[in-house]
Amino acid sequence: MMKFEFYNPTRLIFGAGSLEQLGKVVSQYGKKALLVIGGGSVKRSGAFDRAVFSLKAAGVSVVEFSGVEPNPRLSTVVRAAEQAKKEACDVVIGMGGR
Repeated sequence: MMKFEFYNPTRLIFGAGSLEQLGKVVSQYGKKALLVIGGGSVKRSGAFDRAVFSLKAAGVSVVEFSGVEPNPRLSTVVRAAEQAKKEACDVVIGMGGR
C-alpha cells in the first residue's frame, strides 16, 4: 500500500455580499488571481465586474480564463493550469453564474 498525505484546503464563500469581501479574502493568499468562468452569464449578471472591482481594490490583479464548460473536460483544466502557471497566478477563483 502506498503511503501518502492529502491536504486539500478549499474555501467556499457563497451568498449575499460575498463579492464585496472577495478582494479582502483573496489578498491574504496572493496578489495575482486566475478568475475562472464559464460561458458568460457571470458577466451578463454584472457579478464578474463586481468581483474584478473588489479584487483590484485590494491590490489583486486578475487574469481571466473563460469558456469553462459544465463538468469540465481534463483538457480544459490543463489549459487553465497552463495559463495560471504562465501568468504566475497565486490564487485560482472559480465563479459561476445564473
